[in-house]
Amino acid sequence: MVHIILSGKCNDPQFAKAEMLSYFLQKNLPDFNITIVPQHPNEYQSYLNKIYKENGWEFTLARDRKIKKPDNLNQCIWISSGQLIGNTDDFLVYVKESYGQESLIEDPDLLESIAQESSKSVGFIPEVNTDTIAQGIIA
Repeated sequence: MVHIILSGKCNDPQFAKAEMLSYFLQKNLPDFNITIVPQHPNEYQSYLNKIYKENGWEFTLARDRKIKKPDNLNQCIWISSGQLIGNTDDFLVYVKESYGQESLIEDPDLLESIAQESSKSVGFIPEVNTDTIAQGIIA
């Protein structure tokens, strides 16, 4: 049995892509479990730094035998045993190699919609640029 943990910025469409693929795999594979940990965009980097230190990933090779730096991970996906997979792209490779499955969700509008729903789960409401709205009304 494998247990995958996904964390990322709640408003990130790539995080939404990994999330949807994970739900599909959990539903269709008997030994696949997930934990989704969406983070507020303003809190993600500090959360990621904390997780990195707790798991000792600063000097540990990820699943693809590369060192991953927290500054370069917009999403952080790992196996509950502590093995770092990496970001959504790394996760897609892992899923393809391990389970022969691919993500078929490529529609940017759908991914954006999923990201907005995820944002609500952590109470994140994107700032609205009132100048842009005013220009649209006046124009």
